[in-house]
Amino acid sequence: MRKLYSWVLVLLVVFSCAKVSALEKKLEENKIVSVLNKRPFFTLRIECENAIFQVVVNGVNVMESFDGSQFNTVVPVNQYMTSGENRIELYSDTTLENSSIKIILRVASKDESDKVWPVATLVASAKGNSIKQPALGSSSDTILNSARDFFQDDKGDVHIGKLEIKSVPEDEKSLHFVQTITMQSSLPRWKFLDSKAIKYVDDLPEDEYQKLHRQLYPKYRFIQEAITSNRINEILPLFKERNEELDAAFYADKGTFENRLKASLENTATDKDLEALNLREQSVGLNSSYTGKLVWLERDDAPAIVFNYRVARGSISYEIQFRREGDDWVISR
Repeated sequence: MRKLYSWVLVLLVVFSCAKVSALEKKLEENKIVSVLNKRPFFTLRIECENAIFQVVVNGVNVMESFDGSQFNTVVPVNQYMTSGENRIELYSDTTLENSSIKIILRVASKDESDKVWPVATLVASAKGNSIKQPALGSSSDTILNSARDFFQDDKGDVHIGKLEIKSVPEDEKSLHFVQTITMQSSLPRWKFLDSKAIKYVDDLPEDEYQKLHRQLYPKYRFIQEAITSNRINEILPLFKERNEELDAAFYADKGTFENRLKASLENTATDKDLEALNLREQSVGLNSSYTGKLVWLERDDAPAIVFNYRVARGSISYEIQFRREGDDWVISR
């Protein structure tokens, strides 16, 4: 009887180990097939109805509208997202009648783009504000499992923090919404995220503003003069980091974004119908990301470097954003 009992125990242990092994294998398979561990492609779907807003991803302003228009659009954000903690921020006036702005962070596989998963939602609306819930419909304080279609799961791998709602001191009608999403993915850590930051441009003392402006202006001037004189190979190395990180962000073959930029610059340089807009020091102002880790010059909310068509309407412009590395500036985006 004892012998039979021992064999039963052995069989149970073997069966139990087999179940555990199968479960571990299944979990490992789920981990492998999770879109986050493959080639994730993140986008923001923005649904705007009569809203005034700004959307910021990891400190970078990716979309804004100040005319209260109505539209739906999708914005790629892989070049700003990273593995680990990500912040999506929304500034919006929730007092406007019938206004609503809905931001959905979505992810697809670069290899299977026919399937898209919603990860997190951020909503600001007049309807919610009227019942003292301005973020009604937003994701908050939850855990999702990326290997199981991003369903809620306390043991999942996608952590959405508690939604923060703050007042905006300079605009009493607007609110500042902050959503934190923490998840491990195959995206690398972009260099600008860890760069030395300046104060947000609106908070800079005048002497510091002018100092930074004087440092950056010659760089833009040099780039524009190189384009107008068709010295493209001379300035391409300045865009090395920008091009390499965009290749990585969008899973492009090495050199893809460099070749695209080179072709664009060469076309601009040789197009006799284009004329460079005069780039004077006083015609451009300093701007920065909200974190102060990306800095650039612009003119009236347009890029500093602009080429206008002489006869036809329209223009070609080049937005160039720098990050600080020690005492130098590197083109990052």
